Amino acid sequence: MPRHDHHPHGHHPHGHDAPPPPRHHGFTPHGSRPFPTAEDAETFEALLGPDQGRAATRLLSDAPPEIATLGALIAALYRRLVAETVPLPHEDESHGDGHDVPAHIEDD
Repeated sequence: MPRHDHHPHGHHPHGHDAPPPPRHHGFTPHGSRPFPTAEDAETFEALLGPDQGRAATRLLSDAPPEIATLGALIAALYRRLVAETVPLPHEDESHGDGHDVPAHIEDD
């Protein structure tokens, strides 16, 4: 049977027919939790904007385990930060001194 180097989806294997060896780093590639989750994807879109967030999610879904784990950690930390952060007033509502205290009127 003749050997065909053409992959059915238009991608060529890395010069041979055998798949690349699996990457083992002492744990399963994405642990027991799939990454990125839908929640992670939404977090990256909120953090980076829709286009960059989707791009980051795609990159992290194909990343080595260490990078994917780091991405999951960043997403979780960002969600926690947002949950614990009180919304800041708009600059035009403050008095420019960094305090939310109304300006005091001083007596002469």
